[in-house]
Amino acid sequence: MIFDIKMDFTCKARFVARGHVTDPLSLITYASVVLMDSVRIALLIAALNSMQILGADAQNAYLNAPLREKEYTTCGPEFGNLMEGCYAIIV
Repeated sequence: MIFDIKMDFTCKARFVARGHVTDPLSLITYASVVLMDSVRIALLIAALNSMQILGADAQNAYLNAPLREKEYTTCGPEFGNLMEGCYAIIV
């Protein structure tokens, strides 16, 4: 899972399944760089709200690449009580 907080403080999560084994398309290989001020502001907001800070690096996450294999995951608590523990097929 890739979790992100956008500049307007909305949260976004994406699931990347075996993205490291697909060939990249030339149209979706843009890599942005975060400004140091943005990182400092995010850390300040996290500290003021007593939030735990975790770091991760997802490389080669091609979100628009088609899957060649059938992939699935088990839904966790973030999917709600109704879906928790169920299987989800990734298309």
